[in-house]
Amino acid sequence: MHNPPRLESAPLRANEGHATLAGAGLFQRVVETMREGAASLGIDGTLHYCNRGLCTMLGRSVSQLRGSSLHQYLVQDRELTADLLEQAALAEHTAEAMLRRSDGSVLHARLSFAPLENPGAPLCLVVTDLSHERRHSEALAAERLARSILEQAAEAVVVCDPEGRIIRASAKAHELCGYSPMFKRFEAAFPLHFDSSTLRGRSLALDYVLSGNLIRGADARMMRPRVGGLDTLVSHLLVSAAPLRDEAGAIVGCVVSLSDITPLKRTEEKLRLAANALANTADGVVITDRAGAVVTVNKAFTDISGYRAEDVVGQRLLAYTGRRDRLPEAMWQQLGNSGRWQGEVWTRHKSGRRFPISLSVSAVCDEASGARHYVAVISDISQRKEDEQRLAYMAHHDTLTELPNRLLLQERFAEAAAGNRGRARKRPMALLYIDLDGFKAVNDSLGHAAGDTLLQAVARRFAERVREHDTVARLGGDEFAILLNGLPPHEAGAMAQALIDSLSEPFTVAGHVLYVSASIGISGYPSDGRDVDELLKNADVAMYRAKEQGRSTFRHYRPEMNARALDHLLMASHLHQALERGEFQLDYQPCIDLRSGRINSVEALLRWRHPTLGLVAPERFIPLAEETGIIRVTGDWVLRTACRQAKAWQDAGLAPIPMGVNLSARQFHRPKLVARVLDILEETGLAPEWLKLEITESCMIRSADHGGRILRELADAGVQIAIDDFGTGYSSLSYLKQFPIHYLKIDKSFISGLPHDGDDAAITDTILTMAKGLSMKVIAEGVETDAQCEFLRRRDCEEGQGFLFSRPRSGEAVQALLQQGHVHRFDAVRDASADSAPLLRRATRADRLAHHGPGRA
Repeated sequence: MHNPPRLESAPLRANEGHATLAGAGLFQRVVETMREGAASLGIDGTLHYCNRGLCTMLGRSVSQLRGSSLHQYLVQDRELTADLLEQAALAEHTAEAMLRRSDGSVLHARLSFAPLENPGAPLCLVVTDLSHERRHSEALAAERLARSILEQAAEAVVVCDPEGRIIRASAKAHELCGYSPMFKRFEAAFPLHFDSSTLRGRSLALDYVLSGNLIRGADARMMRPRVGGLDTLVSHLLVSAAPLRDEAGAIVGCVVSLSDITPLKRTEEKLRLAANALANTADGVVITDRAGAVVTVNKAFTDISGYRAEDVVGQRLLAYTGRRDRLPEAMWQQLGNSGRWQGEVWTRHKSGRRFPISLSVSAVCDEASGARHYVAVISDISQRKEDEQRLAYMAHHDTLTELPNRLLLQERFAEAAAGNRGRARKRPMALLYIDLDGFKAVNDSLGHAAGDTLLQAVARRFAERVREHDTVARLGGDEFAILLNGLPPHEAGAMAQALIDSLSEPFTVAGHVLYVSASIGISGYPSDGRDVDELLKNADVAMYRAKEQGRSTFRHYRPEMNARALDHLLMASHLHQALERGEFQLDYQPCIDLRSGRINSVEALLRWRHPTLGLVAPERFIPLAEETGIIRVTGDWVLRTACRQAKAWQDAGLAPIPMGVNLSARQFHRPKLVARVLDILEETGLAPEWLKLEITESCMIRSADHGGRILRELADAGVQIAIDDFGTGYSSLSYLKQFPIHYLKIDKSFISGLPHDGDDAAITDTILTMAKGLSMKVIAEGVETDAQCEFLRRRDCEEGQGFLFSRPRSGEAVQALLQQGHVHRFDAVRDASADSAPLLRRATRADRLAHHGPGRA
């Protein structure tokens, strides 16, 4: 008897370049045609030979597998793999394991090891794919689960194939149908008639469901002949249906559930008949028994009180017309004496609203037992009472939001402060002064009607967040105040943050999606003031401090803030005069092609040199310019000056490059922005394609519809659009495909950590991949080191901007750079190896300290 051939492998030799498989030629051909994977390997796991089956399983070529280690394909601890190989070297051994394929997916397989008489490759491995067995087992389990669910379902559940034949049905479905509906068409077993407009005239509406639609709780009537065939049996059903999909997502049938709601429908019909019998008067009518329990009511009672007949039948009348101890005592005396009473009382609507009614109660008596029933007639007199109260209300409330106004706020404070009189330990209060960030842009772009609607929505959110005994007041414009009664100032920060968080969700106004935030100042009673005016003044100061420190935040009042408030006023005064005195200037920072080192574009950066204050930081005066409205004229000056400079470079014979100009939120939402930009382009002679307008994400999607319309008009005119500080704004990316965007500028906060920060690297990679897919160019902001530049270049980032290439320069200095064609320092960057010395030996610390970051108009 011949022994079966064995897989053998000669050890790798340096001059051979690949392993060979010894053995009979016929056996080798058999191994190559096996569906299972086969390999010979060393005791250390190195693969010397592998057949095509193993290559297919792992998704790799022969050359990739040969010489590689089995360890790198097993999804388990390396030590466990080593133990497995040692056991296999001693005797045949089988184990199940998970193998990692080249695409990242995992293969469930059986590994069968056997020793070989070959010192170079002493182990034989056969790999069997167990995925099909596992899927079959899972399918059987799913089948058993589905059968169990159907058997125990409390509702009628039916499963149909694409032709509408029933292939599964629960016990309740058999009961509802009256016979076994299996393999019958659904519409024959369950003749349904829907009332909704979408499904009217359909039976199962099979085409509707098989198209991917759902039916959720649709009312339907099932009509079938009663036993004997003399009339029709009508059942009322609640029907839900959903498409049934296979693993690939294809629709292979549908699942229908049916609930019999016939008893409920019959009860509703009886109640409707009872209500119609009492619907002959405009006044509410209530009939009770002698104990005062409601027997029936008419529709007018429901209209007046909000309570339906089923809400009150069997309940005490007094529960819906007032409490006994609050009704006039004369009522009970008169009812007992004459059997009739009439007067005015206050009652409570089902919604909780209290309102006045005219109530007339009469006793229905018989001679034997006295009063058997009482009939109460109710009239709503709210309108008359409201007319009396309207003037008083208007004097104390804001007409737009219906919030308390300043007068009522003062009265509420006075009431709370009066409660503190005579107390050794006064009950604290906190006052929040709130100003909306970004509201003026909404008014400017969408008009006052949209602004009013937004204020009403904001007021509702604020009112929902505070406690019942707090007071939310509107002071005027986009300013609100909230009196927190009994809350010390140091605990008011949590409420302020909750109010800020309440504005994080967008508002939908007239079809526009809008975003606003809030800056909040906090003052406390009695430490920061003893009357409302002083508390408001100090909270206002703290609110402006919050705006200075980034907006969408809150600050507590401190006495030293008054000095800052004065400085704020003086700075605003200086800023009003800066333009006419020629104190503004523009610097320009190049954006460099990371492959060639050429200057692809420049960005205009606004600087303010005050004669006594010196160079004023942009983060100090730009928010002030937006707040005071100076940003409009300043922004026009920046745009006009930048366009003139770009045209001057072209006139000097330099190749045209785009000029980047930042637009603030106030500018972007300015009426007739597009016309203004085109007028300036025509005035300066610069072609639209050489202007690149840069806006932030939050600025653009504050009103997505309006912003998108502006961007499309600018792009249609030839102007390029860039999203500045990309990644730091709102998380919704849908606008990237909706709007004509040409550039994404990655914010420097993501560049600063490259290449070592894994999060920054992942975010940058994602932005670059996304931009490439959307055919957008990318500019990396804040590039300061050679390592950052190399990281970006390896990932095909088109352009970079930062101190590594050039700090912001005057127009003359940038012209010199344009004449030389590229940035000198880039030669070093381009030629440096990955482990070379830092490239910025000449970029001294003094260079960095001379510029604290660009200020943007």
